[in-house]
Amino acid sequence: MPDASEVPTVVFSEQFRGPPRSGNGGYVAGVLAGFLSPGPKQAVQVTLKAPAPLEQPLALECEGDTRRLVLGEKRIAEALLVPFEIAIPQPGSWEQACAARDQAARSGHARNSHPVCFCCSTALPTNRGLRVQCHAVAGLGQVAGPWICDPSFATADGRVPAELVWTALDCPGQMAWVADGNRRVGLLGRMTARLVHPVDAGARTVIIGWTMGAEGRKFESGTALFDAQGTLCAYAKATWFGF
Repeated sequence: MPDASEVPTVVFSEQFRGPPRSGNGGYVAGVLAGFLSPGPKQAVQVTLKAPAPLEQPLALECEGDTRRLVLGEKRIAEALLVPFEIAIPQPGSWEQACAARDQAARSGHARNSHPVCFCCSTALPTNRGLRVQCHAVAGLGQVAGPWICDPSFATADGRVPAELVWTALDCPGQMAWVADGNRRVGLLGRMTARLVHPVDAGARTVIIGWTMGAEGRKFESGTALFDAQGTLCAYAKATWFGF
């Protein structure tokens, strides 16, 4: 049994909030996913079992190809490797994504689930939040939004950190359900994501989201991120639990 002082820990700072008092689900999932190394046809599946507290050390448990974040006896999140493929819609263009965002802003349909959310809040400056906003694109059956990751978040080689790609793929999944007329809102329960191509910080990207079915309080969505050339960079499937 290792000494408690030797157990690695993870701390989520207040900057990376989703709801006001807990970590953004996509960010938490992305950080935990970073402790695994998926193969070419694998993805990381993260199940969020409880809201991740802010500014508290969470112990990282490693068991085979499973990683867990725990607080005392309470499991916060669990990650494992899985095979993963989903059908991904053809994305709208950068111009269509910008038009959808602008139309939503003019009509008053743009909204933030949480005004402090690190992913989707438009109240945060670009060096403090990602400001991801996706809205319905006419005729495509999806929401889309333009996104440029602020260079202040870049890694040493100029890329968007993997955990921020996970984060950017989070909120658009719920935005797809809101735009679909269902007005469903909930908490992220599980996210499976595969990162297939690096994303340059400061570069144009398009993020899309689409609905994938619902049962009772549970609803699912897909999201994907493309670079300016239309190359698929990352995609995810999320399970949400409605309020």
